[in-house]
Amino acid sequence: MATESEVVSKVQALESGEILLALASGGGASYQHVYRAARGVYWRGDLGGFVSSGRKEWTYAKWFAHIVAICSDELGVELELADNAQFVGLSDQQQAEILAHKSRGVNGRVDR
Repeated sequence: MATESEVVSKVQALESGEILLALASGGGASYQHVYRAARGVYWRGDLGGFVSSGRKEWTYAKWFAHIVAICSDELGVELELADNAQFVGLSDQQQAEILAHKSRGVNGRVDR
């Protein structure tokens, strides 16, 4: 169960094909330990957010949901997408898919 909450202020498709969920707060030092879960999610302190290991066959929306779930399960941090979050390098369709997860009230969780 999550004990902290963080606001995702930016969702960005990186040139590498990874997706970044940047935190408004810039994050915390303990977030670097998310890699220990070995579930494809990493902390990038230089970017102030969580990053997927690569797109592979998953959509950005599925990675978004996966990162949210991993942060909750492994770090006890509930990620919430800001109402005014920036979307960088994502199509309107990709943005809509991510926002659909938020509107479902499941905070982006994906079945594993």
